[in-house]
Parts: sequence; C-alpha cells; structure tokens
Amino acid sequence: MNMPSTTTTTVITVATVTVLGGALAYALYFDHKRRNDLEFRKQLRKEQKRVKKAREDIKATSTAAASGSLTDEDMQAALDAIRSEPLPTTTQEREAYFSEHIADGELLSQRGPASYLQAALAFYRGLRVYPAPLELIMIYQKTVPEPIFNILMKLTTFEVKRRAEAYYSLFPPKSMNVEVKQVPVDDNSKMLKNVLVAAKDFAVGDVIYKEFPMASALDMDLEGRNTHCSQCMQLLTGVPVILENDPLGSAYCSQNCRTIAQDQHHSLLFSLEPLLGLDDDSAPPAGPRRQAQQAMAQHLKQTDSSRTLMAMRLFAHQALSDTRKVIAVPGGSGNEDQDPSPPEAEDNPSGKSEYTFADHLERLRFLELKADKTELTLVRGVLATALGTGDEILPDEQYEKFKGKVAYSAVGVVYNGGRERAKNPGKKELEDFEWTRTPLGTQRQVGSAFYRVSSYVTHSCTPSVRPTFPKGNYQLHLVASRSITKGEELTMAFVEVARQASETAAECCLRRRKQLVKGWSFVCMCPRCFEERQQPAAVGSPAPAVVDDSHPPSSHEGSDTDEPVMIASAEFKDDDVLSAFEEEVNASPAI
Repeated sequence: MNMPSTTTTTVITVATVTVLGGALAYALYFDHKRRNDLEFRKQLRKEQKRVKKAREDIKATSTAAASGSLTDEDMQAALDAIRSEPLPTTTQEREAYFSEHIADGELLSQRGPASYLQAALAFYRGLRVYPAPLELIMIYQKTVPEPIFNILMKLTTFEVKRRAEAYYSLFPPKSMNVEVKQVPVDDNSKMLKNVLVAAKDFAVGDVIYKEFPMASALDMDLEGRNTHCSQCMQLLTGVPVILENDPLGSAYCSQNCRTIAQDQHHSLLFSLEPLLGLDDDSAPPAGPRRQAQQAMAQHLKQTDSSRTLMAMRLFAHQALSDTRKVIAVPGGSGNEDQDPSPPEAEDNPSGKSEYTFADHLERLRFLELKADKTELTLVRGVLATALGTGDEILPDEQYEKFKGKVAYSAVGVVYNGGRERAKNPGKKELEDFEWTRTPLGTQRQVGSAFYRVSSYVTHSCTPSVRPTFPKGNYQLHLVASRSITKGEELTMAFVEVARQASETAAECCLRRRKQLVKGWSFVCMCPRCFEERQQPAAVGSPAPAVVDDSHPPSSHEGSDTDEPVMIASAEFKDDDVLSAFEEEVNASPAI
C-alpha cells in the first residue's frame, strides 16, 4: 500500500467527510523532485528512531491484548503515547512515515493476537498523515484482519470523542473574553444550542473582542468599480492595486490585501497563477480556466449575488488552508491577524492548534438552501479547470451547506453610517433578498463577511451587543450596548430593530418578524415582539428603547428567537406557528 503521489503536478482534491477530523478534508498530492533510494532510506531510519520510544511505551498494552484483557484504558494509554510523537512536516517525510508504518502494520498482522494492538497502532499512525482518511479506512476494512480493524476503529472513535470534547476548551481563545456554552432552545425544550457568553463583566461601550473574517465579499454593485478594496472593503484612496484582466475587476487598497486575497481564495477561483504559490510545470491550461472564470463572474454580476461569491471564497479558503496544514506550506501574506486560518489556539502549549479550518466551520449553523443548477455548474467549472479534475469535485449538498452557513451567519459591514443602496425590499423582492446580520439594515452595507466567533452570537430585538467597524474595513469590533455580566448570553440584532418615525409599535414588530422569517427562517417570539403585537403604539409616539440598562434581559431572553427552520443541530418544531405567521406576512402590506 503506497501513499498517493504525482510528479510535477499540484492537485487539490476534495475528499469526503473524514472520520478523524469530522469535517471536509482537502489534500494536495505532489512532490518537487523524486528522491533517490539513498535519501528514502535515510528518511526511513529517521522515522524508525522517532517511534522507537512510543513502541516501548505500548509494549505492556500489547501483552494485555494478547491475553484478551485489552481495556479502554489500555487503548487510551496507547493513543496518548502516539499523540506525543511529533508528526513529519514535509511531503517526503510524510510519505516515508506512511510507508514505514503501513509496512510495520502488515508485518505485525501476521504475528498473531500478541501483536494485534501494535499492528492497529501502526495502521493508525499511517492514518494520521494520509490526506484522505476515510478513503484509507475503507481500504483498511477490505485488507486488514477483522480483529485488528476493530481495534483500529475503537482507537479512531476515542480520538474523535477526545477532539470533540476538547474543542470548546480551546475555542474561542481566552483573549477574546467570550465562551461557547450550550443552553436549551427554549424553557420547555430538551434540545440544546450553542451560544456565545461573556467570560467577564462589561460596561456599556466596552469592546469585547476584535475579529477578522474567514471570508468576505463586496456588494456586487461595488465590485469592479475601484471604489472599495475587494478584500478588506476599505474605501480606496490614492493609487489602488489593480489586477490586469481580472474577471471580477478586483482592486485592493494595498499589496498586503492583494496577497491575503491570493492566499485565501483568489488563486483558486479567479487567478491563473499557481496554487499556493508553488511552481507547477503541468498546470491546467489557462484558456479553459479563464473562460470558466469569466462565465462565473458574469453570472455573479447578473444575479447581484455577493452571497454566492462569499460561499465560493469560504470553500476556497478552507481548501487552501487545510491543504497547507496537511503539507506544511505556509501562507504568503505574513499577516496572521488578517488570516484566521489555520486558527491557532493560544492556550495550546505547543502554540498551534490541532483543529483545522473545517473543524471550526462544521460546528456553525446553516440554513437549508437549494442551489441553483446553473450556478452550481459554473462553480464546478471554475474548480474543475483550476484543479484539472472532473466536475464531480463539489457535491450539491456540500456547496449548499457552505452557502447555507453564509446565509445564516454573514454580517453586513457598515462604517461611517453606511450607505443608502436602495430602499428596503418590497413584498415581491423579499424572497430573493440576501439578508445579512446588519443592525442598521442590510441596505446600508458595503459588503458582508463571515466570522468564526461572531457566528455564535444569537438574535434579540433587545440586543446586548452590536458589531462595529471603526477602522473602516472588515475588522469587526463587538461592542457592549449595555452592561453585561459574566456568563450572560450575547445577543445582537440581525435586522434594524429601532422603530421608525412612521411606524406604530405593531408595524415595527411585523417588519422585524417578516425580515427574520424571510432571512433566517425563524419566528421571533421574544418579550418585546409579544408586547408590541399586543399593545400597538400610535403613529408618532415615542418608540420604546431598544437598550435598557436598568433591566437587562434574562439569560434566556432572545434565546428562543434564533432557531432557523432547518439548521445543522435542530429543527423548528412549531410548524403551525410558522405557517400562521407566513399567512400574516403574505397578507400584510409590503415592507
């Protein structure tokens, strides 16, 4: 059994959901020059020395396996020993490591029950560096003796459980002053959801944390006009960095932003340059690649869909980021603050996180959307011509999940009061309008962005925090709108919740609830909505205060307002309430 490799070709392939990572894994198979036999033997000797100590640590455990008394504690101890082993970093080292341990596993398999655990551990080591773990497990299932395969699967299960349980002890980083906690969906539900809570007390106006996005996109009416940076969305002044013959007409405020864009997404989606900055003598032909890019860019502008562009960029960022982690190719931006991938856990003594971009992304909620077939065909064309693969590279459900995550969690970037792009959508436009979490109204944004931590903030019509962009770019500052106590759930307004002068309280409530149903597929049942529905105010009377520091909401206020009809972890259970509200929305005047 050999680790896959191709010569003089850089290829990223999309694997299926992995068992070890629990998320999409992206692998890049290549080597720069074929090593000669002498170098290969040197690598083997190096790896043999590296694992000698770990083998001694698990010798006693193997004796237990032979006697039939192998316990969970025995296997956990063996896993702990393996986890302490350093992993190879270069492609050649990984290939040598893989080859050695697969050979060891095959040899040990022939020695009988006394060596079963050692054989399983050898195969497990190979799994640690294989770029498509699920594919390898399927091979193991067909080729490895059943008793050894069963031990291997138990080892894998232990590791998956450990990583899942440890995740929220490392994320978010302590420096962000927040934690992710599980709370009931509502007072009468046994279902739980993840929410963001304060890790300490905050006063009004305190900046809780600052965050750069995982992906972003200018509104399509601004893309290509050279007025805003295509990466950070800053207003362009001076001489911008413009890419010649770029299908999107991208322009950047600095060479740094241009490099960040190239590292995160542009090199895969709309560039003809080598992926990851690596030389490639057999790159896919530029002609078909550019043709696919131009068709995609034309579709984006015709449909005015920044959501589609951001979903593509999120997918590309994950692919390139997790590939770099597998093959240890560094990013070229030199600015880790603006490139949150791979996200490093500052509390990890090693200084690096074992979790990938995909690990973070898979835990976030999403709306269940159906992708347009034309759009999906164009997206696949861009990827297939960039990677030199067939158009089966991106299954429907994977792309729909990426887009659904963007639809649920994207935040509108608004600074300096925002802009007036257009009036709020009318009744006919409501279905297709791309809502974003924008307390000042989606129509005021210059673009939108997808944030790893801020995606956990839930909605409330009486929010405790607000996103701000004081630097005039996509860096989000989460600011306390009132005093917040340690352990309190953080909530923001997904829509404009302030009552307009021409609205009654009931009309304001209906407007908010319409937008939340159409944009995020949940019916807001918060105390404010209940009160304003029951006691409508006269037109022109003072609007109720959105922020009330003297009466902070309880920890569950708003917590039952943010569950979409279909998300990754739960479904909206009261279909009658939703149906009744849909009828109310459809019968009401346009917003």
